[in-house]
Amino acid sequence: MLVPILLGWQTDSTQGAHMEHAGHVSAQQMTGFAHPLKWLAAVGVHSSGHLLVSLLIALLVYEKFGLAMLRTAWFNLDLLWMICLMISGVLILII
Repeated sequence: MLVPILLGWQTDSTQGAHMEHAGHVSAQQMTGFAHPLKWLAAVGVHSSGHLLVSLLIALLVYEKFGLAMLRTAWFNLDLLWMICLMISGVLILII
């Protein structure tokens, strides 16, 4: 999602505003790299958004359930991730 901002692509009004989402980026749209400050701004906004959402979820869980929930309802994310990867691998082999 950050690539168009980081590369400074311009949309062509004759091709529609969302053609770059479909992978139809013309040479005219790739006008060169954006200024490095735009890179830092885009990455900063993106990272700040993730950090803010994580903070809000953590505060909500802490205020609503407290630390007792962590002791009783904790689950192993590594195990969940491994199971998801195994299921997706099996589905890829089958399909």
